[in-house]
Amino acid sequence: MNSDRSGIDIRTGARLHFGLLDTMAPFGGVGLMIDRPQTFVRVEPGERFAVRTPAVSEQLDRGQSDRDKADVEQRVLSVTRRFCQQFAADFPELPAVTCTVFQRPAAHTGLGTGTQLALAIASGLCQHLKPTFATKRIIQTVAGRGARSGVGNEGFFSGGMIVDTPPVRAIDFPGEWTMVLLQPQVALEPVAGLEESQRFSQLPVPAESHRRSLMEGLQRLVSAVEQQNFAEFSEAVYEYNHRSGELFKASQGGAYNGAEVTRLITQLREMGIQGVGQSSWGPTVFACFPTRSDAETFCQFPPAASSTATLVSAQAIRH
Repeated sequence: MNSDRSGIDIRTGARLHFGLLDTMAPFGGVGLMIDRPQTFVRVEPGERFAVRTPAVSEQLDRGQSDRDKADVEQRVLSVTRRFCQQFAADFPELPAVTCTVFQRPAAHTGLGTGTQLALAIASGLCQHLKPTFATKRIIQTVAGRGARSGVGNEGFFSGGMIVDTPPVRAIDFPGEWTMVLLQPQVALEPVAGLEESQRFSQLPVPAESHRRSLMEGLQRLVSAVEQQNFAEFSEAVYEYNHRSGELFKASQGGAYNGAEVTRLITQLREMGIQGVGQSSWGPTVFACFPTRSDAETFCQFPPAASSTATLVSAQAIRH
């Protein structure tokens, strides 16, 4: 984040979601903040409220379109309206600011980019217009995200690996461990908005034994990270992600969202890569490597079932 008299610049990464603990509130879970794909916004003085989208770039699987621009503009407007509701006495109308979205990754890829955009705009508005009230709680209220997962909400402020169980906490993730994001060859229909809500409403209540298994798996995963045991982490994140995915098999047909994602994960495991999984609803698949060099070597020869392979790093905890 940078600020001067002309406005506020905010850059944020994305989040990998390793999986929820439950299909109903409180959902819980665990995930990791990563440095890419990046969201970059600026909030600055203007003659009237305006949203600019000069270059919505770094999209993982599709080019910019008028529909994407309209989606970004609507998201920014929604956040700004919540800001006005929060500070109604001072802002009965939309503030005279220009919100510029320089970078905005593709939505609905399982990376929580909508949450990061909302938080970036909310943070920029609060810091620019109400700096005394630019607290974490108010920024999150203005952003209006995190109904099911607190990973991206907390991770925006802290970085690191977020454990979304009381108390929600951030854990340092070993800096040398590197992730690769992969997309299946065939694009999937996105799961978001009303469709996502409907899918959640139709999910069965998990058995208590499944809940216990997931909690044990989460504790094993966290312990592996704290002990910096890469081999243990790789197997723990795969097993936890798979078990969490089974909560949604009635909706997505199995532990993963469709045949293409399943095929990609199967190929990765057959290549000897243990730490793999689906982030949120997908279609993004992640693969874990002990060093950046190992990840770079892998990216030269990705599996046939993937269309892209993007190397990313974990965001360190911001103290």
